This record gives sequence, structure tokens and C-alpha cells, in this order.
Amino acid sequence: MKSIKKTLAAAFLSALSMSAFGMTPVGDDELSQVAGRSGVSFVSLVNASVGTFTFTDTDPNGGSIKFGGLGAFGLVGGAIDIINQSTFESNMKQYGVQLPESFYKGGDVIQMAFPKDIVMPTAMLMDVWANSMRMGGSLASFGKVQMTDVDLRGTTVWVWKH
Repeated sequence: MKSIKKTLAAAFLSALSMSAFGMTPVGDDELSQVAGRSGVSFVSLVNASVGTFTFTDTDPNGGSIKFGGLGAFGLVGGAIDIINQSTFESNMKQYGVQLPESFYKGGDVIQMAFPKDIVMPTAMLMDVWANSMRMGGSLASFGKVQMTDVDLRGTTVWVWKH
């Protein structure tokens, strides 16, 4: 009996709060027709580190290379939007890209864009590095790699489910 009273109280409070804010319930069919397209913008100060990254060639004569002490630091800024199939396919056509149906089956796509017109000091552009490179099981490093002033402005990334 107590659970029935609690359920009724919760239903009453929910109904009261919806009417107080002028809200009305929306059915699944109606909700499926709603599409938000406003997106979000972001600026991120990346300060990332990765212990190791190993690439292993699996053919019989293959070996491996291990990058250690990986890191990245710098600013990136962009926007994330959901675009429809028509917009995505138009974007791909603009770049001369044809995606097979086995790769893209249609539907909405997440678009992450890093606009060219974002102004940021060169000193804050992304730096990426690996402090060691080792072959096979060796502990001896034969060098390191560093990229400075990596500028992602003008880059667009599309993501979808499959």
C-alpha cells in the first residue's frame, strides 16, 4: 500500500511540475520527429600523456616498434554539430569522396569542425611528442620524435555509427 501511495504522489508531483512550466507530454511518434540542430562550441587546453604506444606487424617477418613517453599540449577550438544525411553526402561530394554503402549506411552524422578563423597565439598551438622509440624487445631507444605548432584549424571530422 505504501508503494502505491508513493507512486501516486510521484505521479501527482510530476503532473504538477509539468503544468507549472507549461510542459505537455510528447509521444514517441511525435518525439521521433523532433531534431535539435544547435550544436556546441568548445575550446580545450589539451594536456595529455600516454605511457606507451606499440605497433606490431603480425606477418611472419614482422616486428614491433614502441613509442614511449607520448604527450600533447596546446589549445584546440571547434564546434560539434549533428548533421543530416543529405548535408553529409553533400559535404562528401564536395571533396570527391564516395562512400560504399557497407561503410556508411545513411542517417545523421556527428561533425566536429575546427574553424580556420579561430585566433590563437602560435605559442599555444598543439605540440606532440614521443620521448623514446624502441624496436622489438630492446630497451635501447634510437631517438625521439617531436611535432610543434600542430594547427588543426580548418580540419573537419565526421563520425557515425555502423
